[in-house]
Amino acid sequence: MVPYFIEELLRTTGDEENRIERHANLLTALVRLHRDVVPPLLASLDTHDKFLQAELIDVLRMRGDERAVDYLWYLSASPKSPDFVRKRATETLEMFLNTRHLPDAREELTKIAERYYLKKVEFPDREKITFWRWEGKRLVTPPETLSASQVEELLGLRFARQALDLDPTYEPAQRIFLSLALDKAYERVGIDQPLEKLDANVRNLLRSVNPQLLMDVLERAMSEHRLTVVLGVVRTLGDLAETRAAMPKFRESSPLIRALSYPDRRVQLSAADALLRIPGERPAIAAARIVQVLRRAAAAPGVPKVLIGDFDHDRAIAVAGVVKKAGFEPVIAGTGREVMQRLAQAADIDALLIDESIPNPVLRHLLAQIRADMDNGLLPLFIMARRTPDGGISPKSELTLSRLASYYRYVWVIPSPRSADALKEHLQKAMAQTFGKPLAEQERLDNATLAMVWLRRMGTEEVAGFDIRSAEATILASFRSEMLGTLAMEAALGLPGRDPQRELAGIVLDKTLKPEKRTFAASQLNRHIQKYGILLTLEQIRALRALYDQVDEPRLKANVALVLGSLRPNTKRTGNRLLDYYPSLPAKKDAGPNPMPQPKKP
Repeated sequence: MVPYFIEELLRTTGDEENRIERHANLLTALVRLHRDVVPPLLASLDTHDKFLQAELIDVLRMRGDERAVDYLWYLSASPKSPDFVRKRATETLEMFLNTRHLPDAREELTKIAERYYLKKVEFPDREKITFWRWEGKRLVTPPETLSASQVEELLGLRFARQALDLDPTYEPAQRIFLSLALDKAYERVGIDQPLEKLDANVRNLLRSVNPQLLMDVLERAMSEHRLTVVLGVVRTLGDLAETRAAMPKFRESSPLIRALSYPDRRVQLSAADALLRIPGERPAIAAARIVQVLRRAAAAPGVPKVLIGDFDHDRAIAVAGVVKKAGFEPVIAGTGREVMQRLAQAADIDALLIDESIPNPVLRHLLAQIRADMDNGLLPLFIMARRTPDGGISPKSELTLSRLASYYRYVWVIPSPRSADALKEHLQKAMAQTFGKPLAEQERLDNATLAMVWLRRMGTEEVAGFDIRSAEATILASFRSEMLGTLAMEAALGLPGRDPQRELAGIVLDKTLKPEKRTFAASQLNRHIQKYGILLTLEQIRALRALYDQVDEPRLKANVALVLGSLRPNTKRTGNRLLDYYPSLPAKKDAGPNPMPQPKKP
């Protein structure tokens, strides 16, 4: 209906008496029609016909519909609008707001855009919203049906763009515009995707704006826990290798360094990766934290895990069975202290199931410790309440536990789980709310590989200034990993002491492993001995000597020979090696047997 009215209003503009009368009747009808005509009327304000703009403003004023306020700020302040349009828009705003002193239009437009960014605009149905849009010289018909997220993006960017059109230097509008564009871009592809998967226009926008704007956006996003924005900006700063992102500001650490302690494993690893790609020195505290983040990521490949905290082992085993059926790997801890110790080991826990009666410390203190933990402060946590005979939770217990849970983010109270399907639904909803999307097995492996690559570069001193000894246990445990083993063995060159050397020797001597892995381990063992001296056991030295005499694989034998040379054999053993050597003469055609056969070794 409204598109027809708009077309007729444009067609009947003129001086002829019949046109004037029909034009006036159309405007009168628009004032009296149902409130559903207001959205297309608001969209029609984008027309380039300034006279129609002024008439539509009058219609909206006579209708008294306050939905028009958001759309009038730009018209009331834009120098591109004729004086009569600005005057009518200003008068209408003064009527709606009941004031003669209007605030700054830039500020108001930015506030409107912020409401869409923070999802504070309510919609009757978030899946199906009728959206009117002006294109060229007419309304687009039929109107589009969009989701709430799409409308938030279109209108949020619209109002932020209008604020910037009034003043391109207005920084609050710049921050909201960039935050909203990035948030919706990641929402489309998924939080688990790398920056390269985002729309090229968004990536290029992020990389071409002032890096200071990126850091300001990061500051705000971390304070508001806008995970998609935090992740996108951190990764962009890494791509830019922006040195200012690693520099302290007014005696405070930079936002990128603070992102190392943001309670999300994706953000932490991305921040560590970004800082390592930025040239220059890092503060000592940042270097230590980077190694800790890499250690936790490198120790976390595999399937998602759920940590069960329950002092009653039999009950914990029963819950673990339900967790396993739900598709997660259960990890059991008997006390609150064991829960905290296991959380510190690796970034592989996706959710927590804590029994209400857990001891040492008790639930109240344990919740406070977990939520204060920089690595696990946002993990979804379920308090398992004891079931009554009828299968529910007693009202008194539910009230007490719910009150305790209300003090913290992402904490829920559930009965001790019995159904795998119900538990899986609880976990998936909680993880989607907390992480955006749970880490899949391949993403975990990719993160662990990235972390180990950096540990290897630190261990080989390709990247200087890092002490990786705090990651020693994780590096040694990765020696036998199919994907991480080679990187871990190279990283071991940065680990002094006997354990790395003896673990490498163990790999070389393990006949169940592939020759390629044993060969590489032998080369790294030789380098470690050359750097730190001989730290092998006497039994390992004897076994390596025996292996040299027994092995037939040429490359393995060659690298074991390097190890034996690094062991600095004494004069007698060197002489025996010389006695065992016989040259391999080239075979001649039609020649008899070798006149000097080599004797067999005893």
